Amino acid sequence: MKIVLVSRLIFLMSPQLFAQNTLTLDANNANVMLGDFGAFCHNPNGSAGYEIPKNSGNHALYNMQFRIAGKDEGGTIKTAFSNGYSTTDFTAGPISNNYSSAYYTNTFDTCIWRVTRDQINYHVANYTAVGYIVDASIAKWPGNGNTAEGVAAQLAPYVDANGDQLYNPLDGDYPYIQGDAAVFVIMNDAAAPHQLLQFKRRR
Repeated sequence: MKIVLVSRLIFLMSPQLFAQNTLTLDANNANVMLGDFGAFCHNPNGSAGYEIPKNSGNHALYNMQFRIAGKDEGGTIKTAFSNGYSTTDFTAGPISNNYSSAYYTNTFDTCIWRVTRDQINYHVANYTAVGYIVDASIAKWPGNGNTAEGVAAQLAPYVDANGDQLYNPLDGDYPYIQGDAAVFVIMNDAAAPHQLLQFKRRR
């Protein structure tokens, strides 16, 4: 058994080529709204999205976005910014050669996934049982991408029970997380032109 981890940061982030998806990470004593388009801790209805303690009505954060800058080998500044729901350089999903293919649109119709430690423990204890049905949170975990379409072979981290580098829950594979629950998001800034600054896009 080995753990397959992504070797580089994959916040691979959309001027709305695809639908914006959100979910809430509600483990422990907080409700945290997360999205797959570069904005976090913010509710699409315009309200704050980081409530702590849970159900208290008190919010520690109103909004959070990625703002990334760096230099390429030639010293040119590359940036990728988000101003939240309305304007962003990020697109939901991994980098690909074909963002409109059936594979891509079906696999990455949402690019934010949530799984809990209880779901993982139940899967590990029962995946060999007759009649066992893998929970959707584990079955849909994006462990692998289709390299023929330019998507990275390894995406979300997972425990690879048989070491074949192919995520298959029926082989005993399961998402690798830390803590009681986790959310994994994939975004990129290469699928569409940048909107916020006119620097060459970062790849």
